[in-house]
Amino acid sequence: MSAAGRIVAIDDERRVVTLDPAGSDVRVLAAGGPTLHVQLPTWSPDARRVAWIEVQGSGDALESRLVTSRPDGAERTAAVIDGPAFFLHWDPVGERVAYLAPHAHDGIALGVVDVADGGAYATPLTTGQPFYFDWAPDGRRLFTHVGEERLGYLALDGAAEALPARSGEFRAPQWGAGGRLLYAVRDGGGGRLVEREAGGAERAHVAFEGLIAFALAPGGGRLAYHVRPAASATAAAGDEPGDAAPLRAAAGALSVLDLATGATERVADDPVIAFCWSPDGARLRVLGAEQTPAGFLGRWSVWDEAGSLRLGAFAPRPEYGRGCLPFFDQFARAQCEWSPDGSQFVYAGVDEAGEQGLWVQSADGALPPIRIGDAVIASWSPR
Repeated sequence: MSAAGRIVAIDDERRVVTLDPAGSDVRVLAAGGPTLHVQLPTWSPDARRVAWIEVQGSGDALESRLVTSRPDGAERTAAVIDGPAFFLHWDPVGERVAYLAPHAHDGIALGVVDVADGGAYATPLTTGQPFYFDWAPDGRRLFTHVGEERLGYLALDGAAEALPARSGEFRAPQWGAGGRLLYAVRDGGGGRLVEREAGGAERAHVAFEGLIAFALAPGGGRLAYHVRPAASATAAAGDEPGDAAPLRAAAGALSVLDLATGATERVADDPVIAFCWSPDGARLRVLGAEQTPAGFLGRWSVWDEAGSLRLGAFAPRPEYGRGCLPFFDQFARAQCEWSPDGSQFVYAGVDEAGEQGLWVQSADGALPPIRIGDAVIASWSPR
């Protein structure tokens, strides 16, 4: 089995590495240690660079840096940032990296590092909590969802333009190709998912009660969405095996909406933890939750127009289970576990037999997961 592109991972030696899909040609970009912690390796959209976070020091003497390099470790850049960032997102043109990091006085700070200009300095833009955002397709501004109600545009000089609407119960907005922007607003006692076109016209889509997560397919023709009832909306996902919280958090069915016809198809019944479209928009990867005698396991399935295919189960590593899964819709905007051709995907975890590793899974189920190494978190390059 072979595929294009490369995989970036944090391996069990706490190094940032890139490797080919067969698990060979390993290149070390950064080596962690007792006083150096690495996290959040994230591909640029053109796959020419990788960004990650380094936290150097111990106790109160910590320095956080946003670092980038070529996939072979060459042309390294580094910028000191506000704190140990927990989310990175390249702009769509591959010139800048936005980050979210803890802020001493206002919860979370959003900043940007201009890698095309040398990547040596960070520019703080704004603060708030909780904080979610997405880049405009041209990389010139962002759309932000801050706190419980704030929605608006944010320029790279920090100038903000608020929308008059109050936010509905959702996390991450999405800016699709052609300037189509998706977010949720309050609507009576519930909410409604709204599509805002580049010219400013709005189209109302899904009415819901609870917490909605959504993903626009590449190409823009279909929208996957999942609504958690209000009682489960605040439950955590991706905790240690044996914790029932992932099952509570995953309550609610997953559906796909055809934006042209308005037809809706139920893709998976609860529980559903996360979902992500393949790069060509033909397949939807779904992570469900199962409670077994051994504890909580995630179960992969892949949906396409032919139906849903059930794949293997695994226990996520804590870095993925705790750091990414509860905010999967935000992370899906920034990084991808799918191979560039949508035929395979990569993940780190412990399989049903108890073997820990970095796995490549064929999306058609023709082959079982193939172990290609050790890792705590990983993603595939966009090309």
